[in-house]
Amino acid sequence: MVLGYVSRFAWITLLLACAAICVCAVFPDRDAADVGTDSGPDASDASSADGDDASSADAADASSVDANDGSSADVETPRDADPVGDEDPHPPECLDAGGNLCVTVVSRECAGLPLLESSDCEECCFEPPPVTVTFVQANVHLTEWDEATALHFARLMNAESVGFPIVVGVQELRPEQASTLLDRLSAATGDAWDSRITGMGISPSVSSGIGLFWRTAGVELVEDCGSLELERLRNGYVPRIHGAIFRPTAPGRPFGVFTGKLSWYSDDGELRVRQARALVTWVQEVMSPYPESPRILAIDMNDVLYSPVWHELDATFDDGDATLPTAPASSPERRIDYLWWDADDGPRVASGEGLGFLETPRRSEDFGSDHRFVWAHTGLQ
Repeated sequence: MVLGYVSRFAWITLLLACAAICVCAVFPDRDAADVGTDSGPDASDASSADGDDASSADAADASSVDANDGSSADVETPRDADPVGDEDPHPPECLDAGGNLCVTVVSRECAGLPLLESSDCEECCFEPPPVTVTFVQANVHLTEWDEATALHFARLMNAESVGFPIVVGVQELRPEQASTLLDRLSAATGDAWDSRITGMGISPSVSSGIGLFWRTAGVELVEDCGSLELERLRNGYVPRIHGAIFRPTAPGRPFGVFTGKLSWYSDDGELRVRQARALVTWVQEVMSPYPESPRILAIDMNDVLYSPVWHELDATFDDGDATLPTAPASSPERRIDYLWWDADDGPRVASGEGLGFLETPRRSEDFGSDHRFVWAHTGLQ
């Protein structure tokens, strides 16, 4: 009897267990859901707040994924939300990187400027502040060139009164004399200098020369442009102009410097005009890859203020209204040595607002040549 009850009880227990298993299979999350409803008011509020944040983040992530993989083609980004639209050439990323202009690769506005990478534009241009470079134009007079002249000139290149020149255009210096001048410049200034020289004379002989000297700590050579052969003189002499493109070691645009001399025959006024016209044309050609960069002429023009050749150059360049005579050195009566500045390949502009000659170009003391050299602090963009 007892065994019969036990047997029945076992069967009932087995049936109940099977029923429980079936219920769990049909409603697998019922217990988890019940836990949420039994949490109490505080837990309910927290759960609600967390749920809002999570749902927003999930929605944002989903939106981002859809936008990136192209599955939400009907979603359009508002035009005014674009940080690099036509109305905003200064995106925050460009400004943060030190740049101030965002342009396309084909734009001329970045010509010669350092380019910064930006995620929001093809080119991010850095517009550097103006830098001051002191230029010198000096005819050292070949026939009177000696050790005393070289030393005196080199010491003046380190004189505070001359403003510590950076680039010097020299005339009447033979190529073999360049190394001597470089040595004297380095010794007198304590700085390293470099140079490029072009010989001149009655071909094939080289009896004189022109060249550019510069402090390597102040500027770096970007391109040696070589020389332009000007129209020959009546005696067969071939005058030349030498040019180079430099960049300040401080951030700044490249700039061109061109040095040489025009015909020295007093009655060659028309020839000097033709030579000057050829010079201007060549400078424009050489500087065409750098349309927004300044250019400097350091020229022994061999003619006076307001002469036809002066007007020819003044149509394109600014001489800073300098008037002091430069020759003969012992008692100057005529101004024939010049520094000229032009801002870019656009229309002629006069120096001002921190660009071009910051003051009227000055004249040196007598240093041993038959010319006084001229120098000027120049603001370059």
